[in-house]
Amino acid sequence: MVKSLSFNGGTLVVTICKEPIIVIETVEMLYRFVNGIGFDNLKTDFVRKHHAKKNDRWVSYVEERAAILSGIMARVCKDVDPKTPLLQYYFSGYSYASHSDKCCLAQLMTWILAAYTPGFDSHISALKAKWLEKLREKDSIMLSPGISFEFDSGDKLRAELVDRIDALQYPEEFRWRLFKLISNPEHYIDELADLIRPVAQRLSCELLKLQPEVDAFELYWNEYFDTHSFSDFSLSFCHVDAEFTTEQELFIYIGFMNPTSVVSEIGSNSQASWYVRMGWLLDEEIARVSNNLLIDEICDVLKVLSDKSKFVILRETNSTPRYGAELAEQIGLTGATISRHMNTLFNCGFIIAEKHNTKVYYRTDKERLAEFLRTLQDELLK
Repeated sequence: MVKSLSFNGGTLVVTICKEPIIVIETVEMLYRFVNGIGFDNLKTDFVRKHHAKKNDRWVSYVEERAAILSGIMARVCKDVDPKTPLLQYYFSGYSYASHSDKCCLAQLMTWILAAYTPGFDSHISALKAKWLEKLREKDSIMLSPGISFEFDSGDKLRAELVDRIDALQYPEEFRWRLFKLISNPEHYIDELADLIRPVAQRLSCELLKLQPEVDAFELYWNEYFDTHSFSDFSLSFCHVDAEFTTEQELFIYIGFMNPTSVVSEIGSNSQASWYVRMGWLLDEEIARVSNNLLIDEICDVLKVLSDKSKFVILRETNSTPRYGAELAEQIGLTGATISRHMNTLFNCGFIIAEKHNTKVYYRTDKERLAEFLRTLQDELLK
């Protein structure tokens, strides 16, 4: 489905892509499989968090979809040994700052420079090309969640690669794997592709059976943009307030194996396309600020707020949007450290990104922060 929306004197072309991105779907499924993370959380944490906005019919819907995804993973991975050393190498989960930051090397490889190409081989080729271009042009490398490597505008790196990776809070084993990946990306992308190709082929066959669900996904987003602007969408689902002056393109892909999350990539200039992988089970009601946080989520957020630097960032961006390099100089932190802190705060929903031409500015989401503080008070004093 393709439709055009007018805004600010320009045009937004929205494309709902009905074919899942099979490389990403395979990586997300294998991450769950290797780490023993099933889809039961959809019937517990996800339902508990959002049930107040929904009804019992929605609960049954989520439970049915969780059963579908569990069945797919069981069939596709029936003959896969999760303890295989190479699977462990790419898919063992590591935490950065909190439980919500947990991820694996294969996820980082597909998040850093996401290639929005449904076909397996074309996706791998595009992924390698983007890696090499990024390194050749000495552009910033953003690893989500919570890691950023910034290059100066000239030829000199801000710091040696090994020093920057050593500064990360991941375990030493994971930092070493990350260093080797960034040093020789083509080798590791090819190795990952060979590892997951048979699984991806089986998963593709399974996802073809979900065409009615894909059609429902397309219908929902078609109707959503009949009544909502792009600003509504970007703020609600991506926490980004962007400034547009020319024709834009937005591509929305369905996400099956990570059905409750949103992953987006904003182009580096005002004419670039926006790509969003939208979790299968997300909708407008769920995207709204929720005051029904789970205990683990509250504790994760408190860990974030207990860090002095992050606290100062929230205070300094409270009234005026700030550019990362400017903020780093003011409070005496490196650009890489600011980027890591911003990513963590962004994942908590406390920061909104504002894109102006080629720069991204950050401001505190006062509503989200105030809602969290009210939730904390209610939870402790109830």
